[in-house]
Amino acid sequence: MSKRLFRSKSDKILCGVCGGIGEYLGVDPNIIRLITVALFVINPLLIFILYIVACFILPEGYRSKELSEESLKSLDLRRILNEVAKSKYLRSVLLILSFVLVIIGLIAIVVSLLKPVITLTLWSQPLGFVLSLSYGIALIIAGIALVIIAQRLP
Repeated sequence: MSKRLFRSKSDKILCGVCGGIGEYLGVDPNIIRLITVALFVINPLLIFILYIVACFILPEGYRSKELSEESLKSLDLRRILNEVAKSKYLRSVLLILSFVLVIIGLIAIVVSLLKPVITLTLWSQPLGFVLSLSYGIALIIAGIALVIIAQRLP
């Protein structure tokens, strides 16, 4: 029987993602949580998005450590995705995430536009300007796409 990655049902703080990863790797979940916080300090947007995605993609585990092969076969990806799509909180989570992405994108655009003015360098690094501006635009587009997806949910 192969090991499966689940969200922990017994050792969770928010969704049980770190607890599930800890159980899967055989490591104390608190160590996984500390690593997650350290990575969050380095790149908060990426870790936030990965955690939210993991909350929806990873199925919730069982209380018992042993899973029968029959119960593993019943975990169908289509069924899991249908349950996620029917969740009453999914639309709210998507709208909140889209709002956060748009705000961060706007901040990135404003910072990229104001940085040359504040530092009085006037476009001395055009590639950096274009990259930071495109980063902001990409975040805004992702936020708008999430709003469209949220509106199409049943």
